[in-house]
Amino acid sequence: MRAPDLIRSSTVPRLSLLVLLLQPLIWAVPLTSIHGTDNYRCPAECSCLDTFVDCSRRKLQRVPEPLPRWTEILDLSHNRIDRVDGSLFRGLDQLSSLDLSDNRIEYISSSVFEHTPRLSSFVARKNRLYTLPLGLETLHLERLDLRSNRIRNISVSDISRICVAQHADLSRNDIHYFPPVAYAAPCRTGKLDLAHNKLFHLPATSFSVLRHLTALRLSRNRIESIERNAFHGLNYLQSIDLSRNRLQSIQTMTFTTLVSLETLSFHRNVLTTLDDGAFWGLDKLKLLNISHNHLNMVADGWLYGLTFLDKLDLSHNQISQLDSSVWSYTTHLQYLLLDNNRLRRLRSRSFNGLKELKYLQISNNDLDSIDANATFGLSALEELDLSSNRMAFCIEDELALQHVNLPHLKVLKFTNNRIRNIPVSAFYNFPNLKVLDLSDNPISTIMEGAFDPLQLEELYINTKLLICDCKMEWFVVWIQDYPELSRNVHAFCEYPDKLRGFEVNEVKLESFVCEQKSPRVVINTHPASVPNGLMGGEALLECAGEGAPPLAVYWQAYHNGRSRVIGQDASTTIETKSSKDANGTHEYIYSKLRLQDLVKDDDGAYYQCLVQNHYGTGYSEHALLNVREKPRILNKPHHVVLQPGQNAHFTCSATGIPKPTIKWKKDNGYDFPAAQERRLHVHVQHDDDILYITNVSLADAGVYTCQATNEAGHISESASLTVLESTFGELLDDRVAPMDGNVTLDCSFSATPTPTVRWLHNDQPLDVSSSTRLSTERNLQLLVISQLNESDQGKYTCQMLIGFHVVRSKTVYLRVESPEPPEEAPDSPPYYLYALVVFLVIVLSLLVLIVIIHSLCHKRCSPCCAKERR
Repeated sequence: MRAPDLIRSSTVPRLSLLVLLLQPLIWAVPLTSIHGTDNYRCPAECSCLDTFVDCSRRKLQRVPEPLPRWTEILDLSHNRIDRVDGSLFRGLDQLSSLDLSDNRIEYISSSVFEHTPRLSSFVARKNRLYTLPLGLETLHLERLDLRSNRIRNISVSDISRICVAQHADLSRNDIHYFPPVAYAAPCRTGKLDLAHNKLFHLPATSFSVLRHLTALRLSRNRIESIERNAFHGLNYLQSIDLSRNRLQSIQTMTFTTLVSLETLSFHRNVLTTLDDGAFWGLDKLKLLNISHNHLNMVADGWLYGLTFLDKLDLSHNQISQLDSSVWSYTTHLQYLLLDNNRLRRLRSRSFNGLKELKYLQISNNDLDSIDANATFGLSALEELDLSSNRMAFCIEDELALQHVNLPHLKVLKFTNNRIRNIPVSAFYNFPNLKVLDLSDNPISTIMEGAFDPLQLEELYINTKLLICDCKMEWFVVWIQDYPELSRNVHAFCEYPDKLRGFEVNEVKLESFVCEQKSPRVVINTHPASVPNGLMGGEALLECAGEGAPPLAVYWQAYHNGRSRVIGQDASTTIETKSSKDANGTHEYIYSKLRLQDLVKDDDGAYYQCLVQNHYGTGYSEHALLNVREKPRILNKPHHVVLQPGQNAHFTCSATGIPKPTIKWKKDNGYDFPAAQERRLHVHVQHDDDILYITNVSLADAGVYTCQATNEAGHISESASLTVLESTFGELLDDRVAPMDGNVTLDCSFSATPTPTVRWLHNDQPLDVSSSTRLSTERNLQLLVISQLNESDQGKYTCQMLIGFHVVRSKTVYLRVESPEPPEEAPDSPPYYLYALVVFLVIVLSLLVLIVIIHSLCHKRCSPCCAKERR
């Protein structure tokens, strides 16, 4: 009931009685005195109580007059006033509260405030004001409320009018711009509400003049950008509300000067990125709300500096994963909301560092797997909400939560997760659990001891799919023993048909009977572990089960703390066969999983068979697959040739699954002379196994073997240590030999053990047996070439071989020369001249001889011829 109603119903009769009693005194007062008391009467249009004048909801079109001078609280709200003149408030110097809200006011005279110097509360919300009323700057207001007007612009002079109020509400106007002011009179404003305006940008030093501001509301604007230092100078600001704007990103150090800020909200923006150090400097921030945005990840970079953050709301984003290092700067966080995101998997140590976290909400994601140690570090967690995910396996599979230990958890919400079976001691790792919510799950089986060793105070279950056979009898007894739990348990039978629709606690105990063939899934054959699968080979896993049809079988693997459903591909095949009994009411199913071309990543994986029907899922035992790889030598030891006194080392490394061990042998035994003399050392450097021998001697010469061994087999590689007794190729040098001569190339040396020698001619192997001109001695250390010709000259290389490996070599060059002609005199004529002279001499001699013979013959024949002529 309003104050005016009280006046009309109770005080009016009392006033009438008082007037009758004082009527003689009233008539005794002069008439002029009566006219002088008009300013002390309650206006006819209003009702008054003490110093409160209530003129609200009177459909007034103007301010009533005269107003009593004694008025301290004046309520003119919810009328039709469109103008307020100052003359009507003359003499109201006691007025402290003026409410003009919900009228049609477009103009308020500045003299209104001249006549009301003690005004501390001025409310003019829901009017038609276009500017801040003049004259406000003369007041000292506790409250200035101009909400829901038509104010569009805030001028620099308007800032001084805002500064007179400790709480200024300018929300729901049309303000586009709030001007930065470098200097103004001392500002009293502690709370400023600019929500639901049309601000689109916050420049630097936008609110610097409001130095005593403690709360700032900027929600429901159109803010797209915030300059760095936009909040410079607001050292006392404790709360900023930037929700429902259009921010897409936050720059580094945007809020660095807000040393007292405790609450910051970005609810319902369009944030996609937060720069590293976006909240740096907010050392006292306790609540950060970034819900209903478009963030796809949580990064430790933008959480840097939030050391004392108490509550973080990241709900309704697009976050798909959490890394273990994210929370390193928020170690004091107590409330974390991650609901309505896109998380599909909780990785190991997803919440590492949150040792003080008490409340964690991850509901309405798409979670279907939890890695081992995903909840590591949540030792103080008291309430966990995992509702509306796909995490039935966490409850149904007895091993799924074996690594989840939450000793202080009191409230667990697991609604709408498709849970059908609750096994024995499903919540064993939550010993202090008091409230368990399993509602909206199609539960069909609750095994005896499912809630051991809990001492629940509240249990929520609603299902219509219970198999009400002998295995559910215990549950009825248990519920009756704890009646305080039964009021939130609404469980109805689905099987057998005669009990369908009955609430379980209404069924008589003798009605819980087990039939020979239960509709629930039973695993008959569990896959066996494969202890020695070989790399590149295959593994075969088999599983069989039975239950009410239709049955479906799935295979899943757990590896490195995470699970995955196995599908068929080039290296994975799944064969499934099923059959039904004669009545078709019971089905048997067999499945075979063949894994081919096993690789290293398959090692250590656990495989599980899941058989599912309408009543739930049967989980087989886990089968461990060990993939073994025979050792392979990666870094082979090399042959070594040394002289006595030098140091030798052999390096060997090997790989395999499991990692092989390396042992060294000498000449196929373990007798190392260097070890006896403490000159042998073995060191492991990175993945290399290094055998050192210092100050080698002839006794150290031999074959050293690196042997790598693991469960899959062994392998070895050998290298020899050759100790030279003399320098290799010491006598071998370049040679020059004459044509048809002989030459010997000496590559003599002495070594233990004796290596093989090979000769090359012009980089081609030299076959000594291919020519009779070639011969060797001293085990090929001497090469003899006879009857040299031009084809024999060139490059000759002597190689020392151990096995097929060249350990030493030396190259020389052979030059074959022809015999030199005799030396000639410097001025002697050419040879052909001598021949010509000799020839001429011979010819002349012959001619002379012919002449002589002819002459002799002519003399002898002359007498005879004369006789004949006679």
